[in-house]
Amino acid sequence: MIRKDFSFLYIIQTVFVAVLEVVMLAVPVSLSQAFVAQLVQGNLPEQQRRDFQKWFRFYLDFCDKYGSKPELTASFAKFDEKLQSKGQSEHHRP
Repeated sequence: MIRKDFSFLYIIQTVFVAVLEVVMLAVPVSLSQAFVAQLVQGNLPEQQRRDFQKWFRFYLDFCDKYGSKPELTASFAKFDEKLQSKGQSEHHRP
């Protein structure tokens, strides 16, 4: 009998998160600390800060994969276009 709290979806999500941790770039500690400091200074709620940190990692990974410079506004525009092409709604994009 399958436990209700242990589903196929749960396994996929768990594996996906584990794979992301291995595949995605590691953000240098100093860069991560500076980013978090900006989020704290902006008085963002904790959950929103975690979301922004996640999207920050995705953005840096995108820039590395496609040879974009993260500091350029044009790079973020390309990142946003990529998210749109994957069906990410505006509400779920950074």
